[in-house]
Amino acid sequence: MILTKKDIKRHPDSSSTLFYHKEKLYRGLQSRELQFLDAISSCKYTQPYSKTDIKLRWGKELRTVIEHPIIEHLIKIQELTCKQSLKIVVGLCEMNVELLKKGIVLFDIHEGNIAYSRGEFVWLDYNAVAEIDSNYASYSFVKLAYIINSYVFKKDVQGGYSKYNGKSVNGHGGWLANHHKRYKGNCQSKEFWDELLTWVKTIKLPQKKNHWYNNYSNIMDVKHPEKVNPKAKIVSDLLDELEYKTVTDVACNKGYYTFLAIDKQQGGVESAVGFDYVEPCIDDADGFDKSLPATFVYSDIERLIRNEYREIERYSSELVIALAIVHHITFKHEIFAKLLANLTKKFLILEDINTAEVYEKALIKHGLELVKRISSYPGGRKLSLYRVK
Repeated sequence: MILTKKDIKRHPDSSSTLFYHKEKLYRGLQSRELQFLDAISSCKYTQPYSKTDIKLRWGKELRTVIEHPIIEHLIKIQELTCKQSLKIVVGLCEMNVELLKKGIVLFDIHEGNIAYSRGEFVWLDYNAVAEIDSNYASYSFVKLAYIINSYVFKKDVQGGYSKYNGKSVNGHGGWLANHHKRYKGNCQSKEFWDELLTWVKTIKLPQKKNHWYNNYSNIMDVKHPEKVNPKAKIVSDLLDELEYKTVTDVACNKGYYTFLAIDKQQGGVESAVGFDYVEPCIDDADGFDKSLPATFVYSDIERLIRNEYREIERYSSELVIALAIVHHITFKHEIFAKLLANLTKKFLILEDINTAEVYEKALIKHGLELVKRISSYPGGRKLSLYRVK
């Protein structure tokens, strides 16, 4: 089968030949890129691909097409805590150490090629490698330094990714600059990357705890929710009535209700995402149980409303949980109700104090209907179960 540009739908996050066709995701590879495909796909941080009999007509070139894995609730590095970003940096260094043994190096390290899923770094691009030389190796290090400074140390890098260069690295000072100078800019040796990997593994990051971090019990017993608090038992009983395969937990704190919702389906949940704006809460949730299909995101409600990184499309789920959040919202309830409706594919569990009827009216306007409303904990709170009409 030969496809042309008219036959495909380009991926919205990609400037390359990453495209959709009949609800599957594909990538077209140039002939020069095929020689490195097996090497980069064998790295543990790269998702396995599938071969196809499809060819893509791209200008004068006929490109080989592979089927690209689709990752549910794929998270971008801009949405991660410092600690999560550090895990990505460790992964990038490990990839380069491994690829150097094969005579190649990552050369296109940037936000669009980096993702996070289920507590692990994921490298997305199968064609962002080149035969190692001093230019490609230096470029790889400089762009990695940009990721470290921007997302691990949260420095404001003027000019952003495109203007970050060797002068920028040295301008920031510190270990990275000294490392670069010590090797006189020669970044293509195994020793250079081994030493860099050793250093990033020793980085210690402070935890920025606030009162919300200690606001919830540290008891994470999903099998016995009554041991957590009365509300956990009420929510548990409500979840017993529902069937769903994906979960979004709005303002998840340390992820207890995310994990509870996963447990209730007895292996039936394929993917869950929880988000909160308290970094140590996200870090605790992220490290709780790697065997569960859950990803946790450092984000706030306002950014989701802006839909800055297409969060609505990526965070939507069959079940949306929004507990202990409504009474903290500072913008109009219609705006938050629309966000919740856009995220909800099947069911919504919403907790509120004095605004149940107000939210009911707004959610009905956006295509949901009330199934039931029950008393919650502490006293005066209500849990409302909605479903998509």
